[in-house]
Amino acid sequence: MTVPGYPRPTLFASRLCERALNSDILVGERTRKLVGGYALEPRATIQPKGFPEPVSVYALIDGYVDPPTQETFSMAPPDAAVP
Repeated sequence: MTVPGYPRPTLFASRLCERALNSDILVGERTRKLVGGYALEPRATIQPKGFPEPVSVYALIDGYVDPPTQETFSMAPPDAAVP
């Protein structure tokens, strides 16, 4: 089920915001896999309204554990010259 007019990522972000306490920054499993280097702790498995399956939720607990390198964000192929 989706809410007309809202894409799934926006709806999911809204559901996470509903669960956040004070200054929590919550992310789902997909985001956790994409943001290597940040310290995250598991919070709960929730069944967000409008989603067919439960999802794991994680909270950002502090900044970088493993700071990203320039290569992490580079869009150039590894053998390309960097100005």
